[in-house]
Amino acid sequence: MAGTVRKTRTAKKKDPIKVDETFFPELSEDERNGLQKMVGKKAVIQNAERDTVPKEDHDEEVAGLKDEKEKLRKKNDDLKREKERLVEERDALDARLKSAMDRCSKLESDLDERSDALLGRDAEIGRLREDLRKASSNRQHLIDTAVAGKNAEIQDLTSRMVRMGEERDSLTAELREASDEIESLKARIAELESGTAVSAGVISEGAEFCGEVCGTVSRDASDSFSSDLFSDGRYRVALARNGGYVRFSRDVEGRAVCSGGRIVIPDLETYLPFSGAADYQAVGDAGGEFRIILQDRPRAVSFRTGIYALRSALRTFRGRGCHVQIPRRQDTVSDDTERSGPSECRSAGVKPPGATSQKVKDMAVKEKHVETKKDREEKRKARKQARESRHEARGNSA
Repeated sequence: MAGTVRKTRTAKKKDPIKVDETFFPELSEDERNGLQKMVGKKAVIQNAERDTVPKEDHDEEVAGLKDEKEKLRKKNDDLKREKERLVEERDALDARLKSAMDRCSKLESDLDERSDALLGRDAEIGRLREDLRKASSNRQHLIDTAVAGKNAEIQDLTSRMVRMGEERDSLTAELREASDEIESLKARIAELESGTAVSAGVISEGAEFCGEVCGTVSRDASDSFSSDLFSDGRYRVALARNGGYVRFSRDVEGRAVCSGGRIVIPDLETYLPFSGAADYQAVGDAGGEFRIILQDRPRAVSFRTGIYALRSALRTFRGRGCHVQIPRRQDTVSDDTERSGPSECRSAGVKPPGATSQKVKDMAVKEKHVETKKDREEKRKARKQARESRHEARGNSA
């Protein structure tokens, strides 16, 4: 018979079809064994009275597994490319930060040298003024000649002192701009950290749960789910922290009660807004647990190594006398917190999604208050006008 495989009653019992590990290299041993059992139960003849196994069903199932493998491989490649892009962006930010810190260090050393030189000039001016006071007690011609020479020298020293003051103000302004740039880089890295850490653990959770589409779950009301997959009894319903999926599992201690294929959750609308009736595919595993996917979830990329290096560099920079606020480790959302998995919903096992850290939100708001380039230009003009006013006042007093 075409399309079937002949099996005689006297032949030896064949082993179940094994699942090739190359199809699913990311599955664990337990998941491969579960998949092995499901495939084996469909492929091996259960009824001894039957003489043939439908080969079309077997080929169709193998083709489906190959398609699934190809989709997973493409998704993995896309995630790797995204990770490489984010790593390159992080490296570029680290390089800019290092350059800014080196420049700040150089400006600090130059400012210290100029300040020491200015103090020495002030002492020299004091000595010259004392000499001028003593020379005033001499004769008139000595006073005229001495005052003429000393006045010229004083004017030269005064002009040099003014130039040094201007250079000091310029160095101070550059140092302030470098500090503002560091704050901007810190805010940018904090934004990247908050955007990726919130989704941390999503890939590991998706890799640990793998199964087949076993049916459809409908949400036709704001406070309930319905499906022919539900049987009367108690369920444990859990909503992922990132709002990506809802998990259903039979549990005698569960707080959600199913009646007539419908599970009612009173507070569901609070944590999962209802915008209209919708159907979701249910993916189940061999243990009877299944989940419905609510939205696409991007791959999380951990920046912990770069963030730790940044904090170490900022601590060194603050130790040199610059006032830089360094966020502590608990200010960010850790990977371990997000990888803890879904929580049981309130009143029926629901926890609100998007539980981000308040500290991360504060840092994102702080980024809006960073000085713009226009503000810095206005401050430069104000400082320049103040210096000109001081110069005019000194000229009038002379």
